[in-house]
Amino acid sequence: MRNIVCTQCGCTTFVRTDSPFGVSGQYVDSVVRSTLKIYACCECGHLEFFDPYTVDKHYESKKAIESITNELQILRKRLADLESPSTISKINDEIKQLERQLTSLDITIRQQQEFKAKVQELKAKSNNIPNEIRRLKEQIEALERKLREAERTFENIEVLEG
Repeated sequence: MRNIVCTQCGCTTFVRTDSPFGVSGQYVDSVVRSTLKIYACCECGHLEFFDPYTVDKHYESKKAIESITNELQILRKRLADLESPSTISKINDEIKQLERQLTSLDITIRQQQEFKAKVQELKAKSNNIPNEIRRLKEQIEALERKLREAERTFENIEVLEG
């Protein structure tokens, strides 16, 4: 624990104590005990309350929002790239170029096999684009739900800045 100073008398010696509220009931007592850290001043008995759980929750929510937002930007860019007409056009152009090279009499059998393999790979890639688009959209939707949840948690923590 950092150095704490009593806001009443300025003393720096404290003793950790249990909840002074006299609250009965197992649920309330366990919630108070698990989230609050309460210290009593050894000089005047003034109580100082600390709730690191809520502070940690606030920063975790903030960090989650930033992380999810960054991930969403990356996925949206990939989706936009895949949905662009130029993506399939580039693949088709490359396939046509390879097929032209395959008709040349000046290529070796090894080159021919490599070109055919590359053509097959490009066709599979082109055929897989709709599946990849669907998968990215599903990931984006899931992340957007997660982002809304994190934002709700973040908004429910009241922060006062002075």
